[in-house]
Amino acid sequence: MMDLQDSLYIGCDLSGSQLSHAVDNVGKAAAFNVLLVEGDGTKLPLAAGSVDAVICDLPFGQQHCLPEDIDKLYKTFASEMRRVVKKDGRLILLTSARNMQILSQAFTTCPSEHGVDPLWSTFSVAASHSVALGVLPACIVVLKRKCEDVTKKDEDTLKGSEYNKRIPEETTLL
Repeated sequence: MMDLQDSLYIGCDLSGSQLSHAVDNVGKAAAFNVLLVEGDGTKLPLAAGSVDAVICDLPFGQQHCLPEDIDKLYKTFASEMRRVVKKDGRLILLTSARNMQILSQAFTTCPSEHGVDPLWSTFSVAASHSVALGVLPACIVVLKRKCEDVTKKDEDTLKGSEYNKRIPEETTLL
């Protein structure tokens, strides 16, 4: 069992104003083990296989992303989660009820462009809960990475892969 007090919590957002709100929230909580990073959830400045769990409020396709772009965004996000999440890792994701099928397909099926890519692995749905955000029907989904998809050989491949070469040497930290 992971000791939550010894964990490092990383917050990431493209929006500087959203990060400013996060800085305020971290200060009010007197949290000292939180790192806030300005960045893109589809291109995280993190090493492969370095994350135990992810909590993410995905775009619904109404304010920050067009509905027609959701499919590509979710697939790209899923690919990045396959890269950074450890075997047996978990994801807790919030999305609109309308986007549930897109989310499920992005995480549980192998995109054809991956072919036999050893970095590809599936996630299984561990739990799903319907919620209402005002009048908007939404879902909270818990996904668990299938550990049999990540072998020792795959982990060695991850360490020297092209995926890790895109991680910047320095990141902007708040």
